[in-house]
Amino acid sequence: MNNWKDRISVDPAVCHGKACIRDTRIMVSVILDNVAAGVPREEIFASYPALACEDIAAALRYAAELVRDGSVDLPTETSAHTGITIEPGKRGGKPCVRGMRITVGDVLGWLAHGMTEEQILDEHPGLEKEDFAAVYGFAANTVDMAYSHR
Repeated sequence: MNNWKDRISVDPAVCHGKACIRDTRIMVSVILDNVAAGVPREEIFASYPALACEDIAAALRYAAELVRDGSVDLPTETSAHTGITIEPGKRGGKPCVRGMRITVGDVLGWLAHGMTEEQILDEHPGLEKEDFAAVYGFAANTVDMAYSHR
């Protein structure tokens, strides 16, 4: 599987330096916002014909890395984003799904590596379908925060 760096670029001359799919003006946060809103991938591809299947996975990998590596100052309050909690003593203060020990980075990583939402739900019965929208929304906000902290 390709590294997200092969598919995503940050260029100050393109979209004010926000992370975009390479050689396009399609921002990573826009892709994640669409996924969070439940827009079917076929519809996303129809709206953005320049996108390839690998671009959505790259957007997820990029967001997962931002959430995991600590390069973005994440909010510390427990209601950081609906359905996402951040507790200093849990998983090293990483954002988790509804107070569980499953982090946003875990879910994004699984998705980016090809697991479907259904497979993740089967393997992690504590998760619910609605948790994915919270993860995607948190990821989109994190990508935007990465831009604003440069």
